[in-house]
Amino acid sequence: MTRKIVFPFVEKEIKALVETIEVDLLTKPRVKFTLDGKWNLSFPSEPGVYAIFEKGKFIYVGETADLRERMKDVRRTYNHTFRKKLGTQRLKAKLEDNLFSPKVEIELDNYMVKYLEFTCQALSFGRKEVEARILAKHKELLVNSVSKRGSKK
Repeated sequence: MTRKIVFPFVEKEIKALVETIEVDLLTKPRVKFTLDGKWNLSFPSEPGVYAIFEKGKFIYVGETADLRERMKDVRRTYNHTFRKKLGTQRLKAKLEDNLFSPKVEIELDNYMVKYLEFTCQALSFGRKEVEARILAKHKELLVNSVSKRGSKK
């Protein structure tokens, strides 16, 4: 038999906390994407959630155990689903073995430099729940994948 764990927060308090985190994430100054190898140093080496903006519009939310390392991953198609989606949706490119052709990779880098900005919010606890709630609220705007069970793929 499983025991139900009751948290000291009530649903309204959790919702208010998530809304505060969401507002901060979506309104704080953004970091423009660059190809500089030190670009990821703009982010803390902490767990948290991050938002990606394209031409000023919120298009992706993600969570990670290490924001700085995840920002390194966003530069590599093999390591980040968002980059794959951007290439297939915006550039109409085809993936082969989880990568684009070298020409498409360059086009994708240039697209990201021209149009993308990022923000993040460090969170030591509950980042997956925050991501899921933000994703559910903004699902019509976002390019995130949603599985059949309703959580991010």
